[in-house]
Amino acid sequence: MRFIQRDWGVTISPSLWKQLTDYHPRWQERVAFAFFTSPRTEAFFAWNGLTSSGLGGKLRYWLGNIFPHPPYMRERYRIKYDWLLPVYYGWRICKGIYLNTISLIVTLGNLVRS
Repeated sequence: MRFIQRDWGVTISPSLWKQLTDYHPRWQERVAFAFFTSPRTEAFFAWNGLTSSGLGGKLRYWLGNIFPHPPYMRERYRIKYDWLLPVYYGWRICKGIYLNTISLIVTLGNLVRS
């Protein structure tokens, strides 16, 4: 805030300054902030899945993202033969686990630093 005052020439009232310096976010706010400001966006996959409405909505979200329809898979990965679909689903699952793990590590790092 001092940099904003100095660089932008803005005056911050003492009461606002006190509110800003006395504020301590709850752990839920810190977790949400870490997810939303993470440079790795794969963590949003898990966040969106958890915030879907109802158990049915959560299940549809997870299954639809992990196992998309075969026509999508054929187009996305340019699969020429149907017998290769299970291999690409396996690849998609392994890649997703890897990317989400990295994203979660980066997000948790942001959480610890905040």
